[in-house]
Amino acid sequence: MILSPIISAQFSKLLLEVMIMDRLTQLQRKVDRRLIIVVHAMGDSPFNSPEAIADIAKCYPDLLFLMAHSGFVWGYGTVTRVVGPCENVMFDLTTCAQNSVVLEAYEKVWCAKVYCG
Repeated sequence: MILSPIISAQFSKLLLEVMIMDRLTQLQRKVDRRLIIVVHAMGDSPFNSPEAIADIAKCYPDLLFLMAHSGFVWGYGTVTRVVGPCENVMFDLTTCAQNSVVLEAYEKVWCAKVYCG
C-alpha cells in the first residue's frame, strides 16, 4: 500500500498527536492532578476547528481542554453546539470578532464554560 505524501504526513501528525495525548494522560495519572491542555482553536484549519477539539476531547475525557480564540474564523453555530456538550472543554472568546458567537456562548453555557484571557 502506497500513501501519498499528503496523506502520509496527515497520518503521521495524527499518530504523533495520539502518542502525545496518551503520554499526557499517563502523566496526569502519575501526578494525580488534572492537566490543562491549552489549544489554539482559531478555527483556521481542520486541525483546530471546534469539531476537531470536540473529537479529541471526547477521546480524552480526563484532560481539561482550554480553547484559546475559540472559533474566531468559523465559530457561529459550532462553538456552543459542538463543544458545549463536552464537559472537559472550556472556551475563550478573547479577540472573537463575531458578536453572535459571544452572545450565543453566554446565552447557552454562560460562565460554566467561558473564560477570558
